[in-house]
Amino acid sequence: MMAAVWPNLNVVEGSLPTAISKLRQVLGDQGRLVITAVHGIGYRIGVPVTHRAAPPPPRLSFALRAGETVPGRPQWVLDRLLNGVAERDVWLACHEKTGECRVFKFATTAERLKALRREAAISRLLHAAPGERADFVRVNKWNFETRPYFIESPYGGQKGFGANSAQAMAMMGEVAFCLIVAGNAAEAAPLIDAINPKALSELGAGPDLPAQLDVMRADIALSAHDIPRARALLQHPAQVFDRPDADPYVRRWVARLLASTKA
Repeated sequence: MMAAVWPNLNVVEGSLPTAISKLRQVLGDQGRLVITAVHGIGYRIGVPVTHRAAPPPPRLSFALRAGETVPGRPQWVLDRLLNGVAERDVWLACHEKTGECRVFKFATTAERLKALRREAAISRLLHAAPGERADFVRVNKWNFETRPYFIESPYGGQKGFGANSAQAMAMMGEVAFCLIVAGNAAEAAPLIDAINPKALSELGAGPDLPAQLDVMRADIALSAHDIPRARALLQHPAQVFDRPDADPYVRRWVARLLASTKA
């Protein structure tokens, strides 16, 4: 049950009773008739269940136009739309006095708001580490309290970091590794899937990169208790990193994962 409700997360046994208690409060189930406990097994629904299709996620509707000020940031004037699709609006805005330009990413759906929160959190994580991160755009400010929700970042121009897909992929791999180490494997999976090893050859990535990505995928599979998939993903890395000149850290990582698949 815990694997189904909290996939890829480490939770304690007390998490389930706490969640059931909160759910009963929401349902007004003081008599414990809606959610009943089955001794030695778990919980079950004690009333008839009906199904209906969920409505589409609501759009956090608002209208933005060039020449207007950013809501909540009156000194920043919207210049032009950099990327506008159904679920996200990315605008360039410039300061009315200094002329400095920044990028504002707005949330138009609840799912997009979640993504912006994640981006702000990752930015704080990377910039809290020692040393400057010139390869990663810092999130300067954010507004998650009132609509329209947004994050604000420096603008690097048309030749800035955002235009270099190879650098972006390298950064995604680094962030994915940090997420796996921190125990957030589910968040790392889509980043790894977006990486194209061939494109990273532009940055001089070595031939072992595909195997390194498989190691991370295997770690994610183990976090989801999918031992057969983890074992299959480790077949190639086990050969690649068995060489004497292989990265010793990755070699130990592969050995630990292989041991886990046999436990």
